[in-house]
Amino acid sequence: MTHDVVPYRRRFLCAVPAILMLATNGSQAQESYPSKPTTLLVGFSAGGAVDLVARQLGQALGKNLGQPFVVENKAGATGTIAAEMAARAKPDGYTLLLGTQSTMVVAPNMYPKLRFDPNKDFAPISLIASVPLVLVQHPGNSLNK
Repeated sequence: MTHDVVPYRRRFLCAVPAILMLATNGSQAQESYPSKPTTLLVGFSAGGAVDLVARQLGQALGKNLGQPFVVENKAGATGTIAAEMAARAKPDGYTLLLGTQSTMVVAPNMYPKLRFDPNKDFAPISLIASVPLVLVQHPGNSLNK
């Protein structure tokens, strides 16, 4: 089974330590990243699966990098509210989005007037989780006979 069906530039899950590479310019002396708290936007409600992953990730990043990673839930519209906020944030590495396929792939095909473009407004950092889905039915259903 191959996992490279979709080119890397189109994979959208945006938040992990690789942001360190994006946050440095190299041409001049700069503060090390992160030098202040970082916001990790989540487009779904607190307590859900995406939120739990974000909180674990934020806690680990904060511990390893010495600055808080604050999870901010902006639930609604298939995650597009948070995605729009992230797309409009200052591109300094201090606002990250934990995106999902429903936000970055499905929503642009469902809502043609989104105020962000997943291909232009975001740079993928890393795949954080893979969530398999299973189709099931009641055993008494006629499809089983």
